[in-house]
Amino acid sequence: MNEQGQETAVFAPGEAIVLRYEVRNDTDQEVYFNNPVFDYAHFMEVSRDDNGQLSLVGKPYTSMSLTYNMYVVVAAHSARSFTIPWVASSKYPNAYPFNSHALNAPLPVGRYHTSVQPRLTWHHGTEADVTVLSAAQDFVRTFEVR
Repeated sequence: MNEQGQETAVFAPGEAIVLRYEVRNDTDQEVYFNNPVFDYAHFMEVSRDDNGQLSLVGKPYTSMSLTYNMYVVVAAHSARSFTIPWVASSKYPNAYPFNSHALNAPLPVGRYHTSVQPRLTWHHGTEADVTVLSAAQDFVRTFEVR
């Protein structure tokens, strides 16, 4: 998304690129997601896409806080977002789980790819014995700087 929070897949050179991963709960009950809710090792990696050939560019952060809470709780009809810009911005200060921004330069003109490998297992607070495991899948976003 851009710095105004609008989703887009095309950015001008030098324009702020903000990465966001959101876990939504559209039910009428609190949902307890087992931790971790994504693959920490590759979270929000950005790769350049040269005709289907991906080459890693980097991540927008240098380190993350790993929480040892058993669950990530998301209230009914709400969401939990993880947001960080590619280039550090005062509009998006460091926030959990990110400890610090990488010293990234704006991305040059080209096509890019980022993905998240979620690990979603959850239950409602009153149903601790009933868990639901999401299907294994990657959420992929492609975008361009042009």
